[in-house]
Amino acid sequence: MSVNYSIDPKDPLYSNKPYINGSKILINGEVIDWEGQSEDVTSPIIDQSTGQRTIIGKIAHLGETEAINAVLAAKAAWNTGTGEWPQKSIEQRITSVMNFINELKLIRDQIINVLMWEICKNTVDAAAEFDRTILFIEAIIAALREGDKADGQYRTISGVQAKVRRAAIGVMLALGPFNYPFNETYTTTIPALLMGNTIVMKIPTVGGFAHVLTMEAYAKAFPKGVVNFISGPGRETMGPAIKQGVDLFAFIGSSKAADILLQDHPHPHRLKTFLSLEGKNLGIVTEDADLDVASEQITLGSTAFNGQRCTAIKMTFVHESVASAFLSKLKVRFSFLKAGLPFEQGVLITPLPEPNKIDFLSSLIDD
Repeated sequence: MSVNYSIDPKDPLYSNKPYINGSKILINGEVIDWEGQSEDVTSPIIDQSTGQRTIIGKIAHLGETEAINAVLAAKAAWNTGTGEWPQKSIEQRITSVMNFINELKLIRDQIINVLMWEICKNTVDAAAEFDRTILFIEAIIAALREGDKADGQYRTISGVQAKVRRAAIGVMLALGPFNYPFNETYTTTIPALLMGNTIVMKIPTVGGFAHVLTMEAYAKAFPKGVVNFISGPGRETMGPAIKQGVDLFAFIGSSKAADILLQDHPHPHRLKTFLSLEGKNLGIVTEDADLDVASEQITLGSTAFNGQRCTAIKMTFVHESVASAFLSKLKVRFSFLKAGLPFEQGVLITPLPEPNKIDFLSSLIDD
């Protein structure tokens, strides 16, 4: 089956192509133009007029100096727990986060559009990522308010009586993934912010524009230095950043990369880590399984967003007595998956955003 993953500049849908000027930085509460090196950001959607990936903007290529400055700004805002942000009450911090949410809602359509063009998430999934993130933040705030009522009171759990009190820890270095750049990053950074921690966010090289669009919202909603951005290659920036002795490390990626970064911390055993590494989920089809349900769910679990999810089904074990029948049903399910451009109606399979991924997957098939 031949699928066209290109677009003619004369196509009306081409007019929705974003161009994001990411040649700017957010450090110490200011969004300023970046005069240094920037790099073009391309979409996996091919521009028919050039035969090349479509250019959708540019992003600042920061280096060691900027990475260190971002951490120092976050440390100054933390100020060993005496800074303006950690000293605010929980309700005051909630107000700031709610103001931030309101700013995000104003650019919802822009974020959804850039998710479609930069990482080729289809319209439904891109909208769901934004909306789920807002719902998550609201749920966290509700839980925090409820928990705050019980803070400082004695509780008995498993026969042990204790007084539980939440507290901030310090500076968080957060690295989000490309596949859910908005949602997954915010599941670590927003709870940390609400508790009074300060943040240094390394935005992903692929999928970073969803964050670039939020710089002004962060600068408006939070005191200076509370949230700082680093863009550019992680190999050049993350080592110098973590060597500054951050207090929390949130990372979604490979265990190999995590191990390298953890070794760079001056006191790795003191570092609080939040790691989500290399999920490899299995699907298991037993001999008495309903094969219609099994084929439907395994198709969904393995192909949603092209299988580019840590929770995607990567391998399926099928009882040999039903293997042939199951494969027949699975082939039918796969045949109905519509492939195309992310903003086309009903499309489920879209272009892969990582430039080298196609060659890698082809090598697996050849093997």
